[in-house]
Formats: sequence, C-alpha cells, structure tokens
Amino acid sequence: MAIQLYHACNGNSNAYVTEIFYETYSIWQRSLFNVHLAKYYNMHIKKYVYINGPCMNQLELILPEVSCMVLGIENTGFPQIINNLERIREGVFYY
Repeated sequence: MAIQLYHACNGNSNAYVTEIFYETYSIWQRSLFNVHLAKYYNMHIKKYVYINGPCMNQLELILPEVSCMVLGIENTGFPQIINNLERIREGVFYY
C-alpha cells in the first residue's frame, strides 16, 4: 500500500523506488529487537519518533524534541499559485 501511495503521489516513479521500498522493509523485518533504526514524522501525534524493529514496536519520541513541521499548502505562502498549478496539471482552466 505504501508503494502504491508513493507512486500515485510522485507520478508513477520508476521500479528502482519499488526495489528500495522492498529492501527497506526487509531490513526492518529482520531487525526484530533492534531500536532506533530510523526517524520519521508521525502525523497523528505531530512529533518525530523512532522506527524500531517489529518486536520493539512502541511509539518512542525523539528527545530533545525538535520543532514541529508546518504542513499544508496554506503554510507555503503560495496556496493560490499551487492551486492554479494543480488545475493546469488536471487540464481544468478557469478564466
């Protein structure tokens, strides 16, 4: 599902990306009791957390806490331009 989402959001990127997904997942799957394999931004709790092995699957915040990311096109300062570009991409023009 993650691969399909990535391809959908990135213009059906190449097969190399799929290979990286599988390789990364395979490393995680073999790292049963390892901790702090990587970091990611958890959008549910809006904080950075560690990715741990499957048997160590607790939510562990990265401390000291880093500031939260500002998400969404509204926070870019250019929401109208982005919306216009999206309409152009979709082939829908408003005059």
